[in-house]
Amino acid sequence: MNKANLREIQLLARHSKIEVTRQYIGYFQHELKEILDEHDPLRGLL
Repeated sequence: MNKANLREIQLLARHSKIEVTRQYIGYFQHELKEILDEHDPLRGLL
């Protein structure tokens, strides 16, 4: 993912295992990027 790291995504998704997060990223990479971009707190400030 461009701006977020895997650990941040794991925490946001509340996954206890990083492997689960990796698996979901593989399945839903485009959707996750759109959601993270939409909720980026710095969006519109730059």
